[in-house]
Amino acid sequence: QAPNITMFNATAAEDLIVKQDEKRGKYVAGCVTNWTLVTLNHHTQMCMDPNVVEAQVMVSSCGHDGPMGAAGVKRLARLGMIEQAPGMGALDMNTAEDAIVDQTREIVPGMVVCGMEVAEVAGSPR
Repeated sequence: QAPNITMFNATAAEDLIVKQDEKRGKYVAGCVTNWTLVTLNHHTQMCMDPNVVEAQVMVSSCGHDGPMGAAGVKRLARLGMIEQAPGMGALDMNTAEDAIVDQTREIVPGMVVCGMEVAEVAGSPR
């Protein structure tokens, strides 16, 4: 068991915590979380206060299309921290596996992307 890793079940990352300093410029310093059912139903209920998780490095591996698909990369694009993401390419598992591994990286200071997040930002096959 890893002593410095925490997993959160049935929890969605709703937003990123972004800070700025002279050394790194803008950087990801954590994320804003809420229960997944709350996140998916904000339009049907009153506000439920989220939680924040501050971290030196965030690893974002959000999955396929849908309301939560590639949420980290999409949010970085809306914040102007990366250029607009072209979106993931069509399904080609043989090509995608290598591309995802090869392109896993720290995309902005404080945020590593892997999985479908990589396909979304690189336009590589899913």
